[in-house]
Amino acid sequence: MGTTASDVAVRSPDALAWRDSDWFKDLQPSGMVLALDRRPLRAALEELDEVFKDCREPNWNGYGALPVSVLTYLKAREFIMNLPSAVGEPEVAADPDGELALEWFGGRNRILSISISLNGRLTYVYRNGSTRLRGTLWYLDDEVPVEVIKLLEALRR
Repeated sequence: MGTTASDVAVRSPDALAWRDSDWFKDLQPSGMVLALDRRPLRAALEELDEVFKDCREPNWNGYGALPVSVLTYLKAREFIMNLPSAVGEPEVAADPDGELALEWFGGRNRILSISISLNGRLTYVYRNGSTRLRGTLWYLDDEVPVEVIKLLEALRR
């Protein structure tokens, strides 16, 4: 039996740091421990299914868009299912390059957009007032990067 990527993956010590974040603690009634809610974000998963159905063929937008692959769809689905439900439902869209995008809107001039590739690359753009960030992270081993959770937390403030 061979070694899989998950057998040799190194897990970040900060991978579950969002559990210690202020917004997560604020959800807990005083003196009580709140169990981690791992239920999938149902509306986002339904929207993901619809977007995939609409965008899995080449040229789905009429302008030469690449199809969303089954692997990209599965990676995005897994990512959504591993988000804590307290982050809120993202909107789901397809990008012309075949990636899937998740977007959270926190009001005027406040957005986090994450494009997910089939290999787990997360390309993000974040804007919160005058703060603008962009970068690339990796979604590996069923763990949402702590940086994503921190950006979502900041978007909610």
